[in-house]
Amino acid sequence: ANERQKFLSFQTGIRLRSAVVSAAHEHVLAMTPQGRTGLTSGQITNLVAVDAQKLFELTQEGHYSWSCPLAMVIISVLLLLELGVCALVGIVTMFLIVPFVHYIVNKMMVIRKHRVEASDARVEITSAMLQGIRFTKLNRYEERFTERILNFRRMEMKYLQRELFYLAMTFVCTVLSPVLAGGFTFIAYVLV
Repeated sequence: ANERQKFLSFQTGIRLRSAVVSAAHEHVLAMTPQGRTGLTSGQITNLVAVDAQKLFELTQEGHYSWSCPLAMVIISVLLLLELGVCALVGIVTMFLIVPFVHYIVNKMMVIRKHRVEASDARVEITSAMLQGIRFTKLNRYEERFTERILNFRRMEMKYLQRELFYLAMTFVCTVLSPVLAGGFTFIAYVLV
């Protein structure tokens, strides 16, 4: 059953990503010049490449938003029935970790926003250079464009490292929370 669920979510993700890419492409082609005001090619590229991929990833892991709280409630009830009041120590431990994870995810989202802005700027500069390749070559602006692109790329990589650090922290909390909850529960059970 688990493999079937993975297959269906993968298939749904591919269809959703394809639909978003197609819709964004058609919408951009149909826009008037006034409608494109303030919209850079970097933002469009990121919308198509990055944001559509995030929707694909959402279909893979989005079901955890309802299944994890449900599992926590079911496990809490079973622990209370089996261990009695001592299970409250583990339950409280598990629920105390949730605000910490929420804080980490919020920090990660702020960093991701900055990373996407740097990525938009990098793609915009690259597009401008490629669109005006003749002008760039004739005036020997390759080094200037390259330096600007590399500056934004370094900035993007800095934000990506910070974002991945916070993502790793969420994985650590995910793995550590049941271990801590179980450990504290059994310590309380032994002591009582």
